[in-house]
Amino acid sequence: MMIMPPCRSERCPTRSSKTVHCLLAAWLLLYGLAASAGAVPRLEGDFDRSSLLIDSAAAGMCYHFEAYMARTDRQRARGLMHVLAMPRFTGMIFSFAPGQQPTMWMRNTLIPLDMLFLDGDGRVVHIAADAVPQSLRTIASPVPARSVLEINGGLAAELGLSAGDRVVHAWFDAGWPEALAQARP
Repeated sequence: MMIMPPCRSERCPTRSSKTVHCLLAAWLLLYGLAASAGAVPRLEGDFDRSSLLIDSAAAGMCYHFEAYMARTDRQRARGLMHVLAMPRFTGMIFSFAPGQQPTMWMRNTLIPLDMLFLDGDGRVVHIAADAVPQSLRTIASPVPARSVLEINGGLAAELGLSAGDRVVHAWFDAGWPEALAQARP
């Protein structure tokens, strides 16, 4: 399995200062050289996968992830249920209608997750860390959010992610290559 290393940069590749590492990671994914790196067999065929970056100002890093996209009611309801394991730099991004405040739970979810709540521009507004598997407790952001990115539990703290960081993805950035993100909500 090929894992894409985090790429150092002041800004992510959609900004003016592009780094060779971030561009290389994006192009490898674009041309399928890293396509199997973030595969979760239980999700393949039911969700489209795309590439995204998390630009962490506090950590001074830009992290590359593969993310399954939950765009429909059915996909949002299923989410990461029954997934036994997920590669380190893989996650699921959920899109919600404007004005709808996302709420999540961990029913039938077997792995701990960090939930990054994002505003309409992809800015992290809240992190619900280490959500407990199988919990029926409602998880929500105390401030308005438009999307949620779920990653492996504990990874947000390990990478130094925090509110104010930015997710770079076609759902938020018109300049992000459509071929990498495959679709908009």
